[in-house]
Amino acid sequence: MTLVVGPGAAEREAPGGTLVSRLDTAVSLLADLAAELEPGVVTGPDARRLFEKSVAVVRLGDTLKTLLAGRLEQVGLHREEGFASAASLLADIEGVGLGAARGTLERAEAASKLAGLEDALRKGELSSAQAAAITDAAQAAPEATDELIDTARREALPTLKDRCRKAKAASARSDPAATARRIHAERHVRHWRDAEGAFCFSGRDLPERGARLVAVLEQAAKGHFEAARARDEHEPQAAYLADALFDLVNGVEGTSPPATTLLVRVDLDVLRHCRVGPGQLCEADGVGSLDYEGLKSLVDDAFVSCVFERAGTIEKVATLGRHVPQALRHALAMRDPICVVPTCTVRAGLEIDHVVPFADGGPTSLENLARLCHHHHYLKTYEGFTLTAVDAEGAARTWRFEAPVPFGHEPDLGLDRPDSPKMGELSRAARAGPGPPPPELF
Repeated sequence: MTLVVGPGAAEREAPGGTLVSRLDTAVSLLADLAAELEPGVVTGPDARRLFEKSVAVVRLGDTLKTLLAGRLEQVGLHREEGFASAASLLADIEGVGLGAARGTLERAEAASKLAGLEDALRKGELSSAQAAAITDAAQAAPEATDELIDTARREALPTLKDRCRKAKAASARSDPAATARRIHAERHVRHWRDAEGAFCFSGRDLPERGARLVAVLEQAAKGHFEAARARDEHEPQAAYLADALFDLVNGVEGTSPPATTLLVRVDLDVLRHCRVGPGQLCEADGVGSLDYEGLKSLVDDAFVSCVFERAGTIEKVATLGRHVPQALRHALAMRDPICVVPTCTVRAGLEIDHVVPFADGGPTSLENLARLCHHHHYLKTYEGFTLTAVDAEGAARTWRFEAPVPFGHEPDLGLDRPDSPKMGELSRAARAGPGPPPPELF
C-alpha cells in the first residue's frame, strides 16, 4: 500500500492504493460467491437474475481493464518490464492473444476521444463485443458513435454489426475505391490444424467475390438440408455449408455451381453517376458494401436481383392474395436479413409471417410481413405470442415480440390489481376455506 506524507498532513492512502484495496475487496467477495454458488438449487428466475448481475460485473470489469490498459500504454511500463509492446504486456497479464490485447488498446484510445463511448462503458451498457464493433466503426465514422450506442442498447449484436458496417460505408471519410484496393492487396486464405487435429481455415477477399461464394454455397447447402430433413435429421446451417463447400471443391457429380440469385441494394444515383458517393448505398445482402466496380462485375454475371432505393426507402409492395410474389420476397429479404425478434440472431431458413394474420384480413404487403426464424414463427402462430412494429415505416424498423398474458391475468378481468373487487372476493373465499361438497349427481 502506498502512503503519501506531506508537511503537516496526516498519512493518508494514495488514490491508486484506495482503488487497489477496493478492488481487492470486490475480488474477494466475488471469489466467495463463486465458491458458494450451487446452481442446482437456484430457481430459473433467480438464475436469470444472477446471470444478469454476473454480466454487469463482467462489463464493468472490462471497462476497468480497458481504461487501465490505456494508462499502461501511456506510461510505457512494458519497456521497463522488457516487453516489446503494451499489447504484449497486456496479453501476458490476461492470458490472451496479441490480437485481443490490441483490441483492448484500440477501445481505450477510442474511449479517450469519444465521450459518449467512455460514458457507456463506465455505465456497463456495452459488452466487449459491442464495444469492439462500435470502436471499429467510430474510427471511420465518429459522428455515428451515439447512434450506434443506442442501437447496442436495443438490438442484437448482428444488427449492431450491420449498422456499424453501414456507418463506415456511409462516412464522408470513406473512400470505396481505396478500400477495395486495400482489401484486394490483403486477400488471403489461411489454414491450420487445431489441438484436436481438425482442419481450420479463414480468409479475406473483396465483397463481390465473397458474394459469389456465399450465394453459391447457400444454394448448394439447401440440397443437404432437404436430404437431412427427409431422414428426419437436423444439423446447424454451418454444417450444411461445409458439406456444400467440400462437394463443390471436389467436383462431386451434380454439384456444379447451382443457379443463384444475389440481392443487391443500390441507390439510383450510384447507377446514374457510376460511382458510390458519401452517404450513398451500394451493398450485397449478407456480404457488405461494394464499390461501383464491384457492383458492375456482379451485374455482368447476370445473377443479381437489384432493389433500387431513393432516400433509403423501399417502395411499398402488396398483393391481394396470400402468395408472396418474388419482388416482395426480395424486398423482405433486404429489410429483414435476420429474424426480426430483437433478441434473435438467426439468418438461415427464415419464414415469412403475416403480422396481422391473413385470415383476419391482414394484407400481403411489405408493411404487414416480417421474416421470423422457425422457433419464433411457431410461438407467434401457435403459442399466442404477438409481433408488433415499433415504428411504422422504413427499412430500419424495429419490432416488439411479447409473450401472451397468463390465463386469469387479462387486464379486462381486473384480477391483476390488488384493489380489484374480484380479487377481494377471491381473497375472502380463500380465507373461508373450502365450501360444502357438491351434491351427488348419481
